[in-house]
Amino acid sequence: MTELQTIVVKVDPVNPDDSALLPAAELLRAGQLVAFPTETVYGLGADAFNPEAVGAIFAAKGRPADNPLIVHVASTDELTDVVRELSPLARLLIEKFMPGPLTLVLPRSARVPDIVTAGLDTVAVRIPEHPVARRLIELAGVPLAAPSANRSGRPSPTLAKHVLEDMKGRIPLIVDGGPSDFGVESTVLDVTGRVPVILRPGAVTIEELQEVAGEILTVESTAAAQLLTLESTAAAQPDPGTYAPVKDEKETELKQYTNMLESTPRSPGMKYRHYAPRTPLCIAEGNTAAARSNRLLQQVLAAIAEGKTPAIFASRETTDLLQTNLPAGWHLQVGSENENTPAEES
Repeated sequence: MTELQTIVVKVDPVNPDDSALLPAAELLRAGQLVAFPTETVYGLGADAFNPEAVGAIFAAKGRPADNPLIVHVASTDELTDVVRELSPLARLLIEKFMPGPLTLVLPRSARVPDIVTAGLDTVAVRIPEHPVARRLIELAGVPLAAPSANRSGRPSPTLAKHVLEDMKGRIPLIVDGGPSDFGVESTVLDVTGRVPVILRPGAVTIEELQEVAGEILTVESTAAAQLLTLESTAAAQPDPGTYAPVKDEKETELKQYTNMLESTPRSPGMKYRHYAPRTPLCIAEGNTAAARSNRLLQQVLAAIAEGKTPAIFASRETTDLLQTNLPAGWHLQVGSENENTPAEES
């Protein structure tokens, strides 16, 4: 992959100046990649109707080709460009949650290339709420296929500097619109079936979705329900002669569902490891504060001995016991385990 010069352009996150965004829009129209802020995380965008441009996303991220992308549009009017049809439920969800951190899986328009959807007949689409993202899409004049702007398997970026760490030399431009509001991806909801299914949890909660859609399933609950149905069918059919066809049918259904999960995922975040921080997380377990403090101290001293700088998340009760044994220069101040206030460290 040829190394590029990566430029970072800062814009006002609330009222972005068109003159600052026009170079990014021109790059997108020319089939180039641009990283930009959304309310969830930073996205890595390309013209969703340009297969070659979308292919560059997979190359820059090192992303498996069978992992579908989310298409971002600027308004509900543009949904018809990428979606074949909208059910009454889809329209209700769009009215309630868009613009915002909800992605809907819908029947795909013929205009959307296979590379965007990994060959599926559905497309994941959302309308971002972030002013910079929406204005950039408007100026580009095309929907943007945009996964998170990080190397595949790495944490999703919430700041432009995070994008630069992963994408420097791989993309020509990063739009810096400050920190993302949510810091977690959009919720992905498949509404192509009888009952909506959450394919990826995110910023919109299942409780919020249930207020609009009623019954909501998750991928895990759907698989479990199919398995329980298979088992209950077996228990209710003692006669092998009458049971076999039903059992075979249920086994086939379950196998088809399992194969779907293990083959081409219907949404990002379903098949591949999504978060892989470089820094290990160690949990200090124990039944008492003294036990936890002792275990934590061992981990901290081991990290310091290796030349590392550990960050500690603990209650005041634990750190009070820990503090006297820390090396000189270390000072901790955190909230009590009996308080509901956020922890502070100094």
